[in-house]
Amino acid sequence: MRAAVDKDLCIGCGFCVSCCPEVFRQDDS
Repeated sequence: MRAAVDKDLCIGCGFCVSCCPEVFRQDDS
């Protein structure tokens, strides 16, 4: 479940495009 880890890092970054791929941003949407 590597995606879960990347997603957590994304949250810490503030859900910024530079920090998280669109694939993860879509999950928030």
